[in-house]
Amino acid sequence: MIILNSNVFERLASQRLVTISEVVNSLFGLNPNTKTKDLKEEMVEEVQDIKKTISRNIRSLNIQVSSVNDEMNSDLVFAATHDFMREGITPEIIIEKGKEAVIAYSYSNDWQKYMMAFGGRPLVELVSQTRKSGRGQHRKSDEEQGTQKMMGLLIKLLAYKHPNGKYGTVQKPTISEIYKDILALAEKEQVSEKGIKRSAFHAKASLALKAIHDES
Repeated sequence: MIILNSNVFERLASQRLVTISEVVNSLFGLNPNTKTKDLKEEMVEEVQDIKKTISRNIRSLNIQVSSVNDEMNSDLVFAATHDFMREGITPEIIIEKGKEAVIAYSYSNDWQKYMMAFGGRPLVELVSQTRKSGRGQHRKSDEEQGTQKMMGLLIKLLAYKHPNGKYGTVQKPTISEIYKDILALAEKEQVSEKGIKRSAFHAKASLALKAIHDES
């Protein structure tokens, strides 16, 4: 019997906690759980260098990293590794998750600090230009924030109203269960999955829940 209906990269992209080691492995299209001893000899040095770089970049944010196997916030790790993602090598869903994670942090009050850690001055300048021009998805307007807040409250309402707790709790909604039923409804209503692919849905849901208490 098959219980899991998604591949390892979809599952990694949907998790709330990940490790640096898991995400760096995924950059190369490797199973996230691959051990260093199981890597091809020619890959070991590059993989370890990237893990070390990501650890240092996250530490530059005054966030403690004791080990590349520490469980950390998913958006943080994916955003910190996005600069190492490569088309044709890194699975598309991982690249998408990395972009969405960077966008999430570009909305924060301390966006410059985060962008410097995630991609250095080039990324700071890119985000700065899109914020000044008002173009692109980095711009968070009052209307966008209101829409996100409404979506976040609806997610919490689903969790609150479900009779048997299938959608988790108001404090911690189970997004994966909500997503399954959203897909079923979309199929029934013959609605395209464009814009609600698994990683996109989870990223947007995460932003929506954060927006409830974020007035920045």
